[in-house]
Amino acid sequence: MEKLASWWVIEVLDSVASFWAPVLITVLLSFFFVAIFEKIIFPNFYEFFKRWFGLKDAAKEMKSVLEDSYEDLWQESEFCVAFLALHDEMQRLLAVATSDVNGKPCKGRNKNSFRRI
Repeated sequence: MEKLASWWVIEVLDSVASFWAPVLITVLLSFFFVAIFEKIIFPNFYEFFKRWFGLKDAAKEMKSVLEDSYEDLWQESEFCVAFLALHDEMQRLLAVATSDVNGKPCKGRNKNSFRRI
C-alpha cells in the first residue's frame, strides 16, 4: 500500500514539474477569477436580491405598523410581546438591508436611504 501511495505522489509531482507553465497559469487564473467573483459579482448579486425582495418597501410597511396608535391595546401582554417581536424584526431587517455581502455595515447611499425610513 505504501508503494502505491508513494508512486502516485511521484507521478503527480513529475507531471507538475514537466508542465509547470500551464499549472502556474491555471493557479493564477483561478485566484484571479475567485477575486473577481468575491469583489464584483457577489456584491452586485446581493444588492440585486435586496432590491428584488423589496426590503425597502417591507421596512416602510413595518415602520408604519409600528407607528400606529395602539392606546387601548397596551394593557394586553400578548400585544406587547408581539409588538416587541415586530420591533426586533424591524431592527434585524434594517441591519440586513444596510449591510454588505460580508455582513459588515456598508458605507454610502444605500445605508442612508434605509436609515431615512
